[in-house]
Amino acid sequence: MRGLTDVLAIELGEYGIRVNAILPGMVAGPRLDRVVGEQAKARGMTAEEYLPRMLHNISMHSTVTAEDVAEMAVFLGSPAARFVSGQAIGVCANFESYRAPLAVVSDV
Repeated sequence: MRGLTDVLAIELGEYGIRVNAILPGMVAGPRLDRVVGEQAKARGMTAEEYLPRMLHNISMHSTVTAEDVAEMAVFLGSPAARFVSGQAIGVCANFESYRAPLAVVSDV
């Protein structure tokens, strides 16, 4: 996705077309609830016990909302972002930074 974003931004920039990618993290909602529930069950835990372990790998220890992702899309479509192009922007509470593996975390 990042490569395609780059190429399209280069190809379309001369026409005034901006291309960016929004990279959502763990978006709160029914799908995430199902994933957390299934992973928790596989580990003999409740979803409430397991979610903090999943969030441990996110520096802000939080999920994001669909509204958070939508707000980034609105910003990127606004005049305030008129020179933002070719970017892959995470709306993820810093999901991509590495932290200790979940298996190591025992008191979270």
